[in-house]
Amino acid sequence: MIEYRDTATGTRELTREAATARRAADGTPFFMAVGFARPHLPFSAPQKYWDLYNPAELPQPFPTTAPDGAPAAAGKRGGEIANYAPIPENGVPSADQARMLIHGYYASVSYMDAQAGRILAELDNPSTHRQR
Repeated sequence: MIEYRDTATGTRELTREAATARRAADGTPFFMAVGFARPHLPFSAPQKYWDLYNPAELPQPFPTTAPDGAPAAAGKRGGEIANYAPIPENGVPSADQARMLIHGYYASVSYMDAQAGRILAELDNPSTHRQR
């Protein structure tokens, strides 16, 4: 886990820029596409989002193998996750690693949700709306 202050991530910076762009529109119709990298690997979110969840209480994957008769692609292993230590090269995490990854995913999704909420709040902020 990498610890960040809530204001120190590229995700937070992108949120700030989106809010600034909204204010700059000054009531003019506009379109904004905001693409966040989270919740993709590596999972990095401020500590307070990790603290929202007890890893022991998070759901775990079951089953861990593809169903009988499923196409080979359904049981894909490796890929992006295999690029991160300490995940084995075959991309199959241990039970403890799976728990850590699920915890990171939950923290990252919650962080992203907070950022999207900041942008939506800016859109709903009547002080930034002016009629032309």
